[in-house]
Amino acid sequence: MEPGDGTPFDRGGTSVHAPSCRSCLRSVSRHLASVIPDDRIPLIVGFVVDEVLAETGTVAMGVPGEQLEPLRAAIRRRLRSLGVPFRTYPLGGDLHVMSEELWDDIPEGRKAEIGARTAAVNADVIQGRPVPRRGIDWVTWGIL
Repeated sequence: MEPGDGTPFDRGGTSVHAPSCRSCLRSVSRHLASVIPDDRIPLIVGFVVDEVLAETGTVAMGVPGEQLEPLRAAIRRRLRSLGVPFRTYPLGGDLHVMSEELWDDIPEGRKAEIGARTAAVNADVIQGRPVPRRGIDWVTWGIL
């Protein structure tokens, strides 16, 4: 583990060490209390898988940090069981899920339609116009 970049946290000059590699983080994570998966995970997994199959990818937006890994694991289990090649990656509280192989297999006309929609959104962003986000919002699907 690498020492922290900041100053020591006490006057004795004790250095601060924090895990930075995946192996260290996994090792530390085992000793932390496990998180109880939220009740909405199965519902959101269904929506995500439907979107990946229809659109070759989607984003689960606003996922709380402690629920990110349980959601990601459930999505991965479901897509693997369907034999769908995919990638998942978290970014800023969102979980992106995409399948490049599904993209390669869709008809060119559908690719052009998705590309035109993407270009329109990019133009709106460049012009500073509000752009609705597209994806599955964690908050919307709260089970009461």
